Amino acid sequence: MYLLDIDGEKKLENQIEILTDDFTKVWTMLLLSDKEKLMEHKDLFLPNDVLSLQFECFFTTGITLKETEEIGKKCASPQNGSLSKEKTLCNITKSLKDDLKDLYIDGILSDFKLCSPTETFSVHKSILSARSPVFRAMLTHETKEKSSNKVEISDVDSDTLRRMILYMYTDVLEETHWEDVSKLYIAADKYEIPALRSQCSSILKNELDSINACRILILADIHQDLDLKQFVQDFILKSGVDVISSKEWQPLMENNLKLAADTMRQNWVKMYK
Repeated sequence: MYLLDIDGEKKLENQIEILTDDFTKVWTMLLLSDKEKLMEHKDLFLPNDVLSLQFECFFTTGITLKETEEIGKKCASPQNGSLSKEKTLCNITKSLKDDLKDLYIDGILSDFKLCSPTETFSVHKSILSARSPVFRAMLTHETKEKSSNKVEISDVDSDTLRRMILYMYTDVLEETHWEDVSKLYIAADKYEIPALRSQCSSILKNELDSINACRILILADIHQDLDLKQFVQDFILKSGVDVISSKEWQPLMENNLKLAADTMRQNWVKMYK
């Protein structure tokens, strides 16, 4: 902005005119002191006969507040990537899981670490304890993990551990391949997170086919998941030759003969019921 003049003959002595950079608009503004008083204190206000003025200006568009509310969507952002002239209120509909996710992602007040072989995650003892009886026992008894504020998890890879942590904070399970879900299923069972194990089981049922049926059957048997085991056995019997003649069935018979025999027995039991 540019100061036009402070000529007392052309206007009131306590007014100045200010011109915008693009020379399109002029404002007249009142000074707290008139020209006479400035001249009385020339040494203070006019050192070397140069007048310097500092202003703090506030302008209004006439709109004191504009509120934007969209349920279930992110807060509206200013147009053209710059701040809007009008104040915008973010809607206050963020859910608890959104807040907890931010707490985890930003590492705010984190007080514990989960260490995979390749990555370390900053987490919160209170969340772990609320979601997993295994972590609760670890953090409420005198253990080396409690005293060191970290736990080494050598049998869970970093991607699986990250997905498990995110679920503990948000109850959200990311979409992923069935093999990754199998790993997450194992971790959920180890740390006694039944809701996560149940969701993983549902995904495995939906992703079941003649190629992965034997591997998922073994997984269900190892973790004593009777519901998933029965579901896979029923699928195998319905699929018939597609699974029995597959290259995955032979290793199952060689290494898990009892499981293979039990699966085939299901067929005879159903036939003679």
